[in-house]
Amino acid sequence: MVRVKVEIDRVQFRLRWTFPKGVRNTLYIPGGCTAISENIAKSKATWIEREIINGTYDHTLERYQESSPKQTEDLTVIALMERFITVKSHETNPRGLQKYHATLARVQQYFSTTKRASEIDLETAAKFRDWLKTLKNSRGLPLSNVTIKERLQILSSCWSWAEDEKILKSNPWKRASRTIKKQKSQPKPLTPEEIPVVIATYQSDPYYSFYADLVKVLLGTGARFGEVACLTWDDLSEDCDRIHFHKSFSRGETSPTTKNDKTGWINIPNNLQAVLKRRKLSRCSDNPLVFPSSRQGSEISDQTFRESWIVILRKAKIEYRKPYSTRSTLISFWLSQGEDPATIAKMTRTSIKMIYEHYGASIKTNVVLPEIF
Repeated sequence: MVRVKVEIDRVQFRLRWTFPKGVRNTLYIPGGCTAISENIAKSKATWIEREIINGTYDHTLERYQESSPKQTEDLTVIALMERFITVKSHETNPRGLQKYHATLARVQQYFSTTKRASEIDLETAAKFRDWLKTLKNSRGLPLSNVTIKERLQILSSCWSWAEDEKILKSNPWKRASRTIKKQKSQPKPLTPEEIPVVIATYQSDPYYSFYADLVKVLLGTGARFGEVACLTWDDLSEDCDRIHFHKSFSRGETSPTTKNDKTGWINIPNNLQAVLKRRKLSRCSDNPLVFPSSRQGSEISDQTFRESWIVILRKAKIEYRKPYSTRSTLISFWLSQGEDPATIAKMTRTSIKMIYEHYGASIKTNVVLPEIF
């Protein structure tokens, strides 16, 4: 007799059996690890076993995948998102999970606690999208298209998962997310004339001079802020002429890899080496961080640094750019000097495609169009 096993896979029940001979089958039961879902799983297992015995077994499995419990249809929007996040938490790192919780927060703002997920249609999804466009971020600025699209894509992923689990029958979020186009903004690097002005303004500022060396390393390496914020002295060579970028700090946590998972050692120029050697010699504590915060000695947050950046650029009378422009500044300057894009991509741990797409205007070339007549 064929036996259908009831098992727990992460946060839900599943059925596993082999029939016909050599054919392994798996059927997931939606609803999480609840007593109701367990009863449904056991009931379906018995049903399948009986059908095999009676010769009425459905080899397509469609009959056994029909929406079983009515309670899945009664799931609220908030409850569905919470269940989806629970599933994602087993395959996503804490840093990556933040955007899911941010999406849940917006869902909790907009939808009532009794709004059922099955009631969400194209019109409701469109209204939620339009509502997102009216919101502002923590700096008082409208949410960017990138953020809005990300929120809608996460909701679309949630509904697609619910479709696979036979909890819902349609996904209205796909169309809503497709209507949002990401703004393609080209980087605005600092000019060669502005670079020394920014550094000098930091150095002379009575409050923010603390960040001067950090700014030099950001500009001199083109590294992302999170990669520099968590640098320890163990990440530098003994003579401070090489830096190993292999982790990143964001939202209070250090990730064991970089944003795009590309890591590596880079050789730095003499002036940057001198900055780090001087800093190493003047250490007055055993804090392992190269750039600890002034108050707690922990990693400097990107928000704290951004506050200093805004003040310094305003004081220097330089047009505002995001702090991330320190990265585009090095890449653009290096390209303008004629360096091979492949070399720059390797040293800044990005792709050649990204170099050409975002910094193509800075690539120096003496190529002249051919004469065709």
